Amino acid sequence: MFSHLRGKTKIIVTGCQRSGTRIASKIIAQSLDLPYIDEEEYGIHSEENLFQLISSRSRFVIHSPNWISMRLIPFAQFEHDIHIVYMFRKTKEIIRSMDRINWWRHAPTVLTRLGILGIEPWHKYAIPMLIQTRWEREIRPTINMDGFTEVDYSTLAEHPLWVNPEERKDFKWNQTEKEEPVPTEETTS
Repeated sequence: MFSHLRGKTKIIVTGCQRSGTRIASKIIAQSLDLPYIDEEEYGIHSEENLFQLISSRSRFVIHSPNWISMRLIPFAQFEHDIHIVYMFRKTKEIIRSMDRINWWRHAPTVLTRLGILGIEPWHKYAIPMLIQTRWEREIRPTINMDGFTEVDYSTLAEHPLWVNPEERKDFKWNQTEKEEPVPTEETTS
């Protein structure tokens, strides 16, 4: 699925929150035998920690939907030979996923990081549309053609790590895999 990324050893997966960045990061890391680093490991909004991580490691797939709203663009990509994977997902699917986990409590923070003021956080379509527009108009044009890959969320369904939507409807906000049942005394005897 991601064989075209063979040889890339520094990859950041970004896109709108709830666009599939976490599962795509895990799939890419597994496919390329690279260490997976989740946004929670470096601090979701910490540009400094992310930059230190990028500077100190030679191999990684970093899950970072917030990269698209950070000031590190495009410095990190050019200075550290990073390949960017941008996730696309239908806006209605993103909104449905945001609603499922009550993501909207984070909307003011994200809008502020994007430098957007005056848009009501309850306007559900604003965030995915603004992030997509920023990618298309501001970021993608500054990256060499071989420095990024755009991935449609629906194509991830081909991978064994994929869990179909019905089976993950009760997943936590950061969960991508089915949890293994915890063995009990009854199941182990």
